[in-house]
Amino acid sequence: TSADVVVIDVMNEGGISTGYWNLDRGGEHRKGYYESDLYCGTIFPGDVNCDSNVDIFDIVSIVNIILDITNPSEMELWSADINQDQTIDVNDILIIINDVLD
Repeated sequence: TSADVVVIDVMNEGGISTGYWNLDRGGEHRKGYYESDLYCGTIFPGDVNCDSNVDIFDIVSIVNIILDITNPSEMELWSADINQDQTIDVNDILIIINDVLD
């Protein structure tokens, strides 16, 4: 990448219970997820507060990040950037709103 970031996507057979990295989903939104014991377990795009739900509370967290009210962790930054464009903005909020309303 332009930021000299190297990513290795290792795919193993199995399911969530086997503890594997899963981001092998085509398309520009790459709506995968990864498991991490470093922060709160399974981290999903949009689940900023790590409660296993993507809801209004996550939208509030993203607004707080945008307005620089909170000092987010790396996990929260990754989860808040829904469209993975390296910018947390109103577009990320709109994606969550559309998902919640569907």
